[in-house]
Amino acid sequence: MHKGIGLTEGATHTEFKLTSRGPRLVEINARIGGDFIPRLGMLAGGSDPILAAARIAVGQTPPPRVVLRRTAAIRFLYPAADCEVVDTVVHDDRFGPTIREALGAVAAGTNLWLPPHAYQTRSRYGHVIAVGADAGQVVADLDGAEDLVTLRSKPQST
Repeated sequence: MHKGIGLTEGATHTEFKLTSRGPRLVEINARIGGDFIPRLGMLAGGSDPILAAARIAVGQTPPPRVVLRRTAAIRFLYPAADCEVVDTVVHDDRFGPTIREALGAVAAGTNLWLPPHAYQTRSRYGHVIAVGADAGQVVADLDGAEDLVTLRSKPQST
């Protein structure tokens, strides 16, 4: 892909969508992926894309490539309706074997608004990350993500 667009140095964020007609290019931009994408890439593959891109940007050699062959995935947690957060509780006693992190990421009193009232990142009350050699186990562990972080909330006061 990079050769095809003439890029010889730097980082890109590239997205493909798997369709019934095969992979289709969605996006290619000269930037690092946003949100948790670099972290998931590092957990799955072993190399830090942010450090590599920063070193290349200042003319330095990137760190040696570490190669891991794991699956890393994230599940974001959203309330059922717009609400005000009372608190979140993480149940680490319920973690499956691949759960790396479960986090309630909002403070008491935070208002969570679901689309179309707010962008998705303003709607999250937490996330769960799973990492492992067995992709099926990662998926299975994330299927129970909502049971790992409990959101206690109340209707929003207007």
